[in-house]
Amino acid sequence: MNSAENEERARLTVCLDMIQNNLRDIDTRLNTYAQEIKERNAYMWDARRDMDHIEKIAVRQAIEQTMRSSAMLRERQQKLVKLRQSPYFGRFDFSRDNDDKTEAEAIYVGIHDCRDETAGKILVYDWRAPISSMFYDHEIGPARYVAPAGEVRGRLELKRQFRIRDGRMEFMLESGVNIVDDVLQEEL
Repeated sequence: MNSAENEERARLTVCLDMIQNNLRDIDTRLNTYAQEIKERNAYMWDARRDMDHIEKIAVRQAIEQTMRSSAMLRERQQKLVKLRQSPYFGRFDFSRDNDDKTEAEAIYVGIHDCRDETAGKILVYDWRAPISSMFYDHEIGPARYVAPAGEVRGRLELKRQFRIRDGRMEFMLESGVNIVDDVLQEEL
């Protein structure tokens, strides 16, 4: 195993740990929401004769809002469970034109986005994000993508493909060409 592969395996471990932490946080929040809904329903039942119409509406609205929040969290939870199996399938290093950074930024592309909420950093970009289009549209060299704020130009410095299954990296292919044939990927 070479140093690049060791580096990518370490990065995968960090990403999987972040996904697991996010899943634990979601579980905690879902349990809190479930408890809140249970308590509000019990309150409504116990105090139904003493509550006026406006208070009943307010409690129902609070329950509905908690249920909507819970549904959004469950959707996020399902995405993270998928990501835990295979967080990303590609990486490219991109240096923006007119950027003072000395290093290119490593951009990982997967089926869903994944963020480090505490650091406010994106670990994996959704394959449909504007920046991800460079993985499909460009080889090593000059590259650009169209963002909501306008066109961003720069240079691709590195391009890699991965096969990650069940949270394990089966292989990594460093290439400037997008190879979709599984047999050819294995041989390379």
